[in-house]
Amino acid sequence: MISLHNASNGHALNRDQFVSLLRAALSIDECRFARQAALAWLGFFPGDLQVNLHYAQALTRAGQPDRALPVLDHISQCDPEYLEAIEALVQAQAIQQFHTPSENKAKPASPAIANPMSGQIGNQIGWLMALGGSPDIVRGLGLSYPVLREKSLVGWSRALSKARQAFEQGELEQAEREIHEALPAEGSTPLVDVIHLRILNARMSENSAGSQMLRSLAAYYRQRWPDCIHFTLLLADALMGGGEPEKAVALLHEAAAGDVAGQVAIRLWGADHPFRSLWPDRLEIDLDLPIPASVSAILGWNRLPEHIGLFESQAIPAEETNLQPSAETGAQGANPKNQPSQVNSQESQSKETLRSVQSELERLGVRLNRPSLASADGRFPVYVIMTTREGLQKRYGEQTAAILEKEMLRLVAAICERRDWGALLFYADEGSLLSNGSQSSLARPAARANDPWGLKLALMDLDTSLCKYGERIGCLLIVGGPDVVPFHKLPNPVDDADVDVPSDNPYATSDENYFIPEWPVGRLPDGIPDQEANAQPILYTLSGLTARHRSIANGSSGTAWYRRWIDRMVDWITRQGQNVSYRRSSFGITAAVWRQASLTVFRPIGDPRAMRISPPAINGHPSSNGRYSSPLPTARLGYFNLHGLADAPEWYGQREAVGEEASMLVGAGEDYPVALKPSDVMNSGRAPQVVFSEACYGANIVNKTIDDAISLKFIQAGTHAVAGSTCTSYGSISPPLIAADFLGYAFWNNVKEGIPAGEALRRAKITLAREMHNRQGYLDGEDQKTLISFILYGDPLAVPAGIQVKAKSVLRSVKPLSNLKTVCDRSHEQGEPEPVPDDIQEFVKSVVRQYLPGMEDARLTMSLEHVDCGANHPIRHTDGPRSQKRPDSASARQGFQLARKVITLSKDVPNTAHIHHHYARLTLDAQGKLVKLVVSR
Repeated sequence: MISLHNASNGHALNRDQFVSLLRAALSIDECRFARQAALAWLGFFPGDLQVNLHYAQALTRAGQPDRALPVLDHISQCDPEYLEAIEALVQAQAIQQFHTPSENKAKPASPAIANPMSGQIGNQIGWLMALGGSPDIVRGLGLSYPVLREKSLVGWSRALSKARQAFEQGELEQAEREIHEALPAEGSTPLVDVIHLRILNARMSENSAGSQMLRSLAAYYRQRWPDCIHFTLLLADALMGGGEPEKAVALLHEAAAGDVAGQVAIRLWGADHPFRSLWPDRLEIDLDLPIPASVSAILGWNRLPEHIGLFESQAIPAEETNLQPSAETGAQGANPKNQPSQVNSQESQSKETLRSVQSELERLGVRLNRPSLASADGRFPVYVIMTTREGLQKRYGEQTAAILEKEMLRLVAAICERRDWGALLFYADEGSLLSNGSQSSLARPAARANDPWGLKLALMDLDTSLCKYGERIGCLLIVGGPDVVPFHKLPNPVDDADVDVPSDNPYATSDENYFIPEWPVGRLPDGIPDQEANAQPILYTLSGLTARHRSIANGSSGTAWYRRWIDRMVDWITRQGQNVSYRRSSFGITAAVWRQASLTVFRPIGDPRAMRISPPAINGHPSSNGRYSSPLPTARLGYFNLHGLADAPEWYGQREAVGEEASMLVGAGEDYPVALKPSDVMNSGRAPQVVFSEACYGANIVNKTIDDAISLKFIQAGTHAVAGSTCTSYGSISPPLIAADFLGYAFWNNVKEGIPAGEALRRAKITLAREMHNRQGYLDGEDQKTLISFILYGDPLAVPAGIQVKAKSVLRSVKPLSNLKTVCDRSHEQGEPEPVPDDIQEFVKSVVRQYLPGMEDARLTMSLEHVDCGANHPIRHTDGPRSQKRPDSASARQGFQLARKVITLSKDVPNTAHIHHHYARLTLDAQGKLVKLVVSR
């Protein structure tokens, strides 16, 4: 029994007290309070399986089994022997599968429905029965007890039940015989493998031989079921016995993060197991919620006035979807008896304890080579569709804007059908949210539709509000071009022709540090001039996106594995019949001058020899007009490392050199032939599904039509995601890869692993930032520009066909990447620039002759890398306090001069109807040695 005196005087609730509080709330159907309290606890201890279970039970009882199922799936994967969780999973699955959302009581299954014991729920009931559970929990489906027993305890379930009974009675040989009958016919559950490994582990304790087999099997099962804590613990035990304590301790700490109460370890080894010290001794929080009087009465707190909370708090909103509590309910939640100093002291003490635990988890996460282990944000991800009402109405008119809203809400509904995502439509200029027929608003003033920083602040407020309900921004889809939702015009960190850098990066962060995105962002632009105002292209794209997400939802809604396999085979055969060239998985085009770097970037997704070189070899066949572009072949992935111009729709190749030796390798003709034009991008299912372009201005859509921008043409032709730069981009001539080349290589590696395109780009930026920071100690100008100029058009959750989506592929860290330093290498002197010393000029010319033929007569400027910058752009550091200042109001820092010099070469090359602006940047160290060379794309 929780002490009333302790609670009322502000003492923290320990875990036993808190669990009793949740159970009491659930026993009288105080579901709203149970949800809120559980989320408060899980905000500190996301790995508490029992509290997660009570949270899911509260959701199920509140008529939200679709939100409960992902939580229960995760718990059952973590602890397959958790009987109470499996019972809750079966109940939630049954309610969702056989009841209409509006019904509160069970409805017998219709005879027209296929056998309810087949598919996912049948597998789950078999799982339940194997654990000794009773099928009575689904009696309301109209199936009698004997029928359930006959239909569920067959195959692996019956054999597994006998194996468990024999194992618990110590009859290991009998248990092993039974488990081998279950192994070949097991369903999609880790329980069979858990029992098998436990039996084997018990037998190994009797016989020292075979420890290597135990370790290998534990490692195999852990790879197969990465969330299952049993395999992590048993592998750690095997490693400890095998003389590898460091690896073992790292695994034990991983298990402690996933099961903070240690219930699996206790079940395996007993309460006093030798590793008990690695789990926290005491878990407690200060519950900042008003406790209903009915719950207080059950717990013996009935002397408390009705709805008086433990600490000073805000009331729970009337509806969980309403993010703006009323003044009346807000007044009821206050508790004036608590003194702020006392609360702050307790909060400080609690945070200090959490920091010590967190630092230990982080240290061992690094040792395990999984640094995100202790910092992953476990809140439920929400797919946020953001636009502005004012922008849509100005662009298309009120009637068409209303049609667009309906289509966006269809997309919201399709995503909500998926178990792993929620979704909502967010009008950032109004602060209003729409989802599942409900509408609410943030308690904030309206933002101007043409103010990107104001829209970003609204998005930050949304993320804060979602946090109160155990949710987070999982990814962001911006609907509309820059006239609907404007780009952020960020300061250009490089000395080139770009006035600023249009970017969506600030929309991806929860503060002003916009270099490292925290969640993936995609944008659906239309590219139609204002005078036409035709919404058909964007409506078509939204419709296709809705269909794809609905197909994903249907594919994960309990369809039997063999049915999904047959569907995939039929789909594959159909595609082969429609278009033989679909067999090509990837395609790429590169300018001849930097083909060595391009081949390295392309290698993760295809054979480098299949790349097209522009201009082609001398025995190639140019088109009749002397140009080398042609319609793209059908492929799932497309990579383009070509030149792009701000005022031209085409992408161009470049000859490797002009010498006689080079002429033997590349074709004669134009130095900058057209390699790809918008008309080369074909629709009708022939466009690549995911595209990465390194071309300068490859993602430039400002004042562009579909026929003026290849990126827009890709989206219009059905490409799911296009990554490219909004302005000048930089890359290397040959390995080692830097800037855009490094970003592309990391992007394709992520895509190949089944990570969605938006998350693949986000992770690639983090990888680039870390790598360059490790090489240099900071991010220089081209590093910074690469991070902010590359954006994504299309669905941030796009995964190309034929690639299996990686589980938990979209992650968000509780603590974003920090301690990254940036420097400025721009020159800002008034009047004549500082002359380049003769020795440096001579060295630069020698480098140009070797690596950059054709740039011998380029203009040279020199600058010194520095930290304190007096120009009108900030030097962003991510190691300081995080605030909500505008990015153009960075505080002054103590300046110091770095030893490295940056030599910038620039040259304008006329070609046909356009002028190609070329830049090369050479970075020299204190001894004058070339440490970095990048060229513009």
